[in-house]
Amino acid sequence: MSRENQSFDEWGCVWDYLKNLGHDRSAWEIQSNPNQSDSVDVWLRDIVSGQRTGIQVTKYHVEKTPGINDKDMANLPQLIRLLSVLAVSRIEEKQNHYGIKNTLELVLLLECSRDLPANLCKGLEERLRRKRFAGFGEIYIVCPAHNIRVK
Repeated sequence: MSRENQSFDEWGCVWDYLKNLGHDRSAWEIQSNPNQSDSVDVWLRDIVSGQRTGIQVTKYHVEKTPGINDKDMANLPQLIRLLSVLAVSRIEEKQNHYGIKNTLELVLLLECSRDLPANLCKGLEERLRRKRFAGFGEIYIVCPAHNIRVK
């Protein structure tokens, strides 16, 4: 898929990330990075300060995780472990692909297409915050209504 086809999803994830942080959309500008081999997918610029932040956006395919569609999520610890393993693999995949040095100044957003229950988010955040990731300045799982801070 070309970067032009991905831009809408990437931009939507960045807008959700900003909204979930409580930022006004009109204070920000997003620009796609035309260089497909670069580690930056989009540039986020604060209109007031002019500060630019490079953002890498990737899919976080939670819907493929066994048990995620169960209404009661009976085995919450197992589900937290599975989603943690999935997140770690996506983060390490991006670090390895672009190199740790090339990602240190970037924000990584793992785009999650569905809202996760609060108890699952809390457990996932606690588990992932204990991990040490060498690359990326900040890492978030971005759900439609909230962000889960990983790093």
